[in-house]
Amino acid sequence: MKEDVAYLKADNISLKNSITRLEIKMENELERNIKLVMENHLDLSRKLDEAIEMKKQFQMGLIRIEILERDVKGIKEYVSYPA
Repeated sequence: MKEDVAYLKADNISLKNSITRLEIKMENELERNIKLVMENHLDLSRKLDEAIEMKKQFQMGLIRIEILERDVKGIKEYVSYPA
């Protein structure tokens, strides 16, 4: 009977050690993976901000082109208008 109890205690200690190693391994891997996700999120956020800024600049360029086209049309009409 004492041998059975001693075996169970040893087995219990072995299981606790295994669980502790698994917990440490999971903690290390999860921490690393969470950091990777955070870094990638920051990169994507920065790229999105850059894309939004580029879109704004493109839209401003289109507005400027429309204004210039209107001005050129007005100049052409003025130049070709018989005096």
